[in-house]
Amino acid sequence: MTAARGVVVAGGTGALGRALVELLLEQGDRVAVPFRSRAGFDRLRTSLPAADGLWGEQADIATIAGARTFLEAAAAALGGLEAVAIVSGAYAGAGPLGETPEDEWPAMMSANLETAHAVCRGALPTWASGAAAW
Repeated sequence: MTAARGVVVAGGTGALGRALVELLLEQGDRVAVPFRSRAGFDRLRTSLPAADGLWGEQADIATIAGARTFLEAAAAALGGLEAVAIVSGAYAGAGPLGETPEDEWPAMMSANLETAHAVCRGALPTWASGAAAW
């Protein structure tokens, strides 16, 4: 078994993220999950066979500042960060393209692309400071 890693799972309260969180914890990793809703994080925690090593905090990771704040707190809570998994996102899918509301596409791009960009950018100072062990 490899040494335990500190891993952030953005989207960890969703279906795919929950499966990844469970796998990482089973491997002995320490996992940080940002969340919008405390209830969603509590459901995640109670659904896991073993939640030791799980840490979470309410955060807006769709902004660079929000992501950076969360990642700094996660690095402190987990004793460093070795990896970030971004499985957050959204699909609105209102119907045929010609019938979708004009604001649907920008909302999906924000949820899917801006969050990934913000988390990656937010992680750079933590990793550059040496808080991550590669």
